[in-house]
Amino acid sequence: MTDIQRAVQINARFFQLAGGLLGRFLDEGVNPEIGLFASDLDGFGADDFREAAQALASRGLRPTLHGPFVDLAPASPDPIILAATQQRLDQLLAAAEVFRPRSVTCHLAYDPNKHSYFKEFWLEQSLATWRPVAKALQGMGVRLMLENTFERAPEEMLPVLQELAPLGVGLCLDVGHLNLFSASSVAQWLEQAGPCLGQLHLHDNFGRRDDHLPLGQGRIDYPAVFKHLSRVPEPLTVTLEVGIEGARLSLTALERLWPW
Repeated sequence: MTDIQRAVQINARFFQLAGGLLGRFLDEGVNPEIGLFASDLDGFGADDFREAAQALASRGLRPTLHGPFVDLAPASPDPIILAATQQRLDQLLAAAEVFRPRSVTCHLAYDPNKHSYFKEFWLEQSLATWRPVAKALQGMGVRLMLENTFERAPEEMLPVLQELAPLGVGLCLDVGHLNLFSASSVAQWLEQAGPCLGQLHLHDNFGRRDDHLPLGQGRIDYPAVFKHLSRVPEPLTVTLEVGIEGARLSLTALERLWPW
């Protein structure tokens, strides 16, 4: 169990870590996926991030970061909305300079219900937004991972992933989101986007809402998921997005499935 525990990330917002939860991560030897959302980026600064980064490094732990996403529009045709999104991404990059994480995950944010009407513009603006972010992170030795949310199929993400692959950008495949929103199976995602795959977000749900339940507590067939993942040639960065309280149940389930 300990080997798997140290091989995965567990999600927590930075304000939770600053409020005392960091001590539990340190005591239990758990690598965090640190959520840096609007209130985290505005409520804390470089000194706060540096103190946490040093504490993690002192225990041999290395975080990943999850960037802000609520109401952001990285390919917006509205310059005011786009500027606000860029401001948040600039704050995220400043935090990444301090943490030097394994990776930084952001939502690609393609919504076919909206963006299919101006897909060419969406692609052009999306690349214009993510390319400098990827270059800045690459200069830090950090990979940008773009996560699926409302995307129905891998081909909705592939043009961006393939264009930015030389900058180290990879796919963060969120299996919980895939179960909720995708019309394509895990097998189809891996067949088409497998070469881009760099990270996994694992959590469970019943197909109705994004519950982020521990593995095995919803209806996602994780044995089947990992049967497909066992053919992935390299170990991936794996995040259990179930919070520290859901970690034990998820690790127990993961111990029976872990292919690497």
